[in-house]
Amino acid sequence: MSTLDLSQEHPETSPIVRIDRDGTRRVWQLGGGARRALAVQDEAIALGGGWGDDYGCFSLGRLGEGDAVEDLAELGIRCSRSR
Repeated sequence: MSTLDLSQEHPETSPIVRIDRDGTRRVWQLGGGARRALAVQDEAIALGGGWGDDYGCFSLGRLGEGDAVEDLAELGIRCSRSR
């Protein structure tokens, strides 16, 4: 089994990796920090939560033709940290 080390490739971004059944890997870079939740349908992507100021941030975008998440837009929905 091979490993995919992305730690030095783009240290200021978070990778989103798709691994197909045949083992083919595709990587997109998400600038602006990591998210706690990820949902993907075809090329559409939804991201939720984060850490610190991004705790209640929700965004929508799409997986681009290159290696970037494109058209990423914040939904303006914020959740409180109370539990």
